Amino acid sequence: MTFDETLEFLREQTGKTVEVSVALLAPGREEPVHLANFWGRVERLSESGPRARPNGWYVWLAEDESGPTPGEFRLDRELFDTAEVHANVVEEPEERTTTGSTWTLTIRQRYAVTTVEVYV
Repeated sequence: MTFDETLEFLREQTGKTVEVSVALLAPGREEPVHLANFWGRVERLSESGPRARPNGWYVWLAEDESGPTPGEFRLDRELFDTAEVHANVVEEPEERTTTGSTWTLTIRQRYAVTTVEVYV
C-alpha cells in the first residue's frame, strides 16, 4: 500500500476499536523491539501542519469502553516505507461469535513498525 492508501484505510476505520503496537527495528536484532501497546476507537485523522518536519498525519484514538485513555500515533510521509493489510479469518464457527473478525495493518516507517489490529 502507498502512504495515501494507508491513510484512506485508516479513515475507513473511524469509529472502530483498534489495538496499536509500536516496535523498533534495531540494527543487529533479528526481531523488532517492542516499545508500546495501546488501544482505543479511531476518532479522526489530522495533518500535523507546516511547522512539523517531516510532515505527518496523526491518527487520534478516543477512549474505548475497555480502554484506559485516548491516544494517538503518527505516520510520516518522508519516513514511510511500506504498509500491508490482511484479514484475520476465524476458522472455527463457534469462535466467530466470541472473537469476531479483525484486520491487521502493518506499517513500516524507517526504523519503526506500527501494527494496527482493527476489530470489526
